[in-house]
Amino acid sequence: MESSNLHRGIQLIQLGRYTDAITYLQNAVADDPTGLDAKYNLAVCYLNLDDFKKASQMANNLMSEMPNNPDLLFLRAQIAQGRNTFDQAMELVTEAISLYPLNADYF
Repeated sequence: MESSNLHRGIQLIQLGRYTDAITYLQNAVADDPTGLDAKYNLAVCYLNLDDFKKASQMANNLMSEMPNNPDLLFLRAQIAQGRNTFDQAMELVTEAISLYPLNADYF
C-alpha cells in the first residue's frame, strides 16, 4: 500500500516542488525502508535540484534492488548527462533500450 508520505511526495514532484517533496519521500523511506518507489523518487528530486552526487548515490543503491530496470538505467543516464559524462549516459540509454526495445521512443 502506498503511504501518504509517498503519495504527497509524488504530488509535489508533479508540481515541480522538489525540495518540499524530499521531506515527504524521506519520511516514506523511514515508514517503509524496503519501499523502492520513495527511494527512486528521491533520486528524481535530487536530479532535478542538480544535486548529482545525492542522485547518483540513490540510483546506485537502487541498482542492487532493481537490477536491469530500464527506468532506473534511464535515470542514471540523466544523472550522467547532468555530470557531463555523455559517453556513460549514452551507454546507459543503450542498455535501457536493449532491455525494453519495444518502447525505445520512451527513452
